[in-house]
Amino acid sequence: MTYETVRSLSAMTGLFIFVTLFIGVLVFVFWPGNQKGFDEASRIPLDSDDFSAGGNNGR
Repeated sequence: MTYETVRSLSAMTGLFIFVTLFIGVLVFVFWPGNQKGFDEASRIPLDSDDFSAGGNNGR
């Protein structure tokens, strides 16, 4: 195998892996059963009611 052959095979393999991963993430995100969990997670910053006195923003 020449360098060019190995390079092209590794480039195609990497492209295939990343495209497959991207499609898998899209399926996970848009799967109907996951919407409830995403809605709950989107409200987490708004549900925090423990403001500390002194204006140090919790630090």
